[in-house]
Amino acid sequence: MNTESGQIRVSLLSRKNTLLICLVASCSFHVSFLPDCGFASILFLAGIWLLSTRCDGLLKRPFYFGLVLGLSLYAPQLRFFWTIFGPGAVALWTVLAFWLGCYFYCAKRWSGRFGPKIKLLLIPFLWVGFEYFRI
Repeated sequence: MNTESGQIRVSLLSRKNTLLICLVASCSFHVSFLPDCGFASILFLAGIWLLSTRCDGLLKRPFYFGLVLGLSLYAPQLRFFWTIFGPGAVALWTVLAFWLGCYFYCAKRWSGRFGPKIKLLLIPFLWVGFEYFRI
């Protein structure tokens, strides 16, 4: 803890840990749709929170990282779009992934501006806000 400013230093994740958390979050998102596996959504939300607040090396461009993660989440769930729209399905998947990219961008930008207690409350409200406007 930095005693002069009273702020807590948060350790950043390495690239290896970032990719591991991304993989766990993505897999737990897909597993949570299986019967009696809804608990996996907690791992997804914890992974998204960690990725949006504590990653640095891979998240130099948080919007693009969120966009790619969103495509890995939504494209397998909405793969039937490909049979209906063909290559136009990529644009529809990207529209959904856009909101996750915006969340990552705002969460990363705001995570350094507020203290840990405010951030703990702000990040979930930010997530719910983006999910609300996505619908």
